[in-house]
Amino acid sequence: MTDALAALRALLRLEPTITDLTDHVYVGEIPRDKIPELSGKLIVLAPAGGMEGNKLLPLLNSRIVISSLGETYKEASILDRAVFEVLRHVVRRTVHGVLIHSVGWSGGPFMVRDDLTGWPSLWRSVVIFADARPTNGG
Repeated sequence: MTDALAALRALLRLEPTITDLTDHVYVGEIPRDKIPELSGKLIVLAPAGGMEGNKLLPLLNSRIVISSLGETYKEASILDRAVFEVLRHVVRRTVHGVLIHSVGWSGGPFMVRDDLTGWPSLWRSVVIFADARPTNGG
């Protein structure tokens, strides 16, 4: 089984439009030991269902929540927009051993305040359609 969250994290960390804004892309949650030293902007990726594969075809249809955090809503919005622009252009790309067929939008952005940091956050839900079989590329 492939790891869509790790592939999405790797994809975002490869894109200069993202790395120019932040070096912090976390899966699951922000590590608690990192919270006191955080500044600027960061991204958190979390599963939101559908992580298992299809029973008939070797495909994943994974829903993932992307939280773009900043010290202000303007900073969070700039990061959210950069993530949106990168992911809306993904078509059949192998990253971190996962062949991603497409990324679709299923909700957001929604403005919320992060519970751990207290920072403004823009939240989006995406669906990644990917091959469930690991590949050798990317």
